[in-house]
Amino acid sequence: MLDMPATIEIKEIVKTHKGYNADQLVLYSAVYEGGELFDKHKDQLLDKRAIEKDKPKVFEKRKEVSRYINRANGLFNLFRSSVFKAPPIISTDPETEYWDELNLDADGNGKPLATVAKEALQGMLLHNRAYFIADFRQEEGRGPRDARLRVLTADVVDNWQHDEFGKLLWVRLHTVTQEREDGNDFLTPDIDCHRYTYIDSESITIYEVKVQAGDTVDTSQKPAAMVLNEQHDFGQLPVFEVKPFVGQFVMEQLYPVAVGLYNRESALTFQLNRQAFGQPILKLETPDRIEQVMAGETEVLVLGLMESFEYATVPASPSDSMLKDIERLTKSIYEVVNSLALTAQTQNARQSAKAKELDRSPFEVLLQSFAWPVQTALRNWINAVQEFRDEQRIEISLSGVDDFTMTEEDVKESIGLDKELEEDDGGTREEPKENQQ
Repeated sequence: MLDMPATIEIKEIVKTHKGYNADQLVLYSAVYEGGELFDKHKDQLLDKRAIEKDKPKVFEKRKEVSRYINRANGLFNLFRSSVFKAPPIISTDPETEYWDELNLDADGNGKPLATVAKEALQGMLLHNRAYFIADFRQEEGRGPRDARLRVLTADVVDNWQHDEFGKLLWVRLHTVTQEREDGNDFLTPDIDCHRYTYIDSESITIYEVKVQAGDTVDTSQKPAAMVLNEQHDFGQLPVFEVKPFVGQFVMEQLYPVAVGLYNRESALTFQLNRQAFGQPILKLETPDRIEQVMAGETEVLVLGLMESFEYATVPASPSDSMLKDIERLTKSIYEVVNSLALTAQTQNARQSAKAKELDRSPFEVLLQSFAWPVQTALRNWINAVQEFRDEQRIEISLSGVDDFTMTEEDVKESIGLDKELEEDDGGTREEPKENQQ
């Protein structure tokens, strides 16, 4: 059990694990979600040209016309649907109401087991980790040992510790809720309540810090006060980590390509706008003549004999080279997936042997490697809850998640890459089965 004090100084409680980077997690989410979240963080995602560092208005104008084409979302959706083409199913012998019901309502809020599993996979691919938790919050019609299966995301779990063998020892959850200082829930909240929840193998401890809505927690606030410290009888840490194999953090590899593609497409849009609307060029005999020139939106009255007015357009050659680079970067997204597939095929000898035995392509092996951490954590959750419920006499099995189908064409379609890659581009191509060894 963690030895927890009654209060914790703010400077200590705001410290997080060295592997936790809240700002980067948000940017990863922005690239995946697009829309308002992406627009909110354009300042961090759109590169500033040298001239724009001194002229912020120029950057604001270019940012305003920039558009993000979201290819990451389609790719992640493809991964989720392909991994869980055969959804996970919990079966028992003899049949029991509690375990059967988990298939239809795993989290107590109506989410089926397959949906909760997809959420864990999404977190793992997007943020490199997610967690299943055995939640025992009492609900009407639920017994005290009827655990609910819920997912903790990487942005919520901001501190943790493993032992020397990689076993998770404890986690801390940081959540924020809004409330009214006067307790009137029907009015707009004016208080942010930060809760820091420590969970280990024996206890759950919660600290609170309340600040004005929108303010951050800093050293000007009073120490965080303990509001709960109770034992649980689960017998082990009720949190189960879902983490990918080394080298298979998908968003980490996809992020620089997606951001680079956004910047290149934004530059092309800005360039095409400049080409579409000519720049007015006025040639005068002397600089002070500008005050004597009469000009409208489309014409200029030139009074001097040697003076002239014309529209000049930006040459198209830079646009051509940018368009080629956009094609290259779009193909690079496919190459990221291809590289992940080859890594999955070669990094684990047992997986590769199994794939060869089942005649699976590298892409299908990749899906299997995505599924394995989710299946393992889910089985560990089931075994722990079964022991907690003292149901060793019941045979419980987890089936499904065993039909992995994803082709090269599926990947290309998900990212909008309609043009076929050339053979020398390094694409993963499935040979006819009669040619495979």
